[in-house]
Amino acid sequence: MKTSLLFRYGVWATMTPASIIVGLCAAPLWTAQCSYFTLEAGRYAALSKETEEAVVSRFFGIFFCFFQMCTQTFIVSKTTLVIIEKKPTHCELVLF
Repeated sequence: MKTSLLFRYGVWATMTPASIIVGLCAAPLWTAQCSYFTLEAGRYAALSKETEEAVVSRFFGIFFCFFQMCTQTFIVSKTTLVIIEKKPTHCELVLF
């Protein structure tokens, strides 16, 4: 049976270091993103004569809309690929 790297199960020896690395890298990135949005929202609010709180909320709303859409698009494409790879002969429910 052919197994791709995408669908392998993690083991303790690989998941622990990977989790630590992702945690150490993700925290500064999220902090930088929040700082950047807040600074740019302040500049945009001054130009457009809107309140800074409204512009910050709008910027974060747009960002998280695209962030969640990317996640959902990946899940749909992954499910489609699994169904195509298996070539089911009857109706089959694929759960993750």
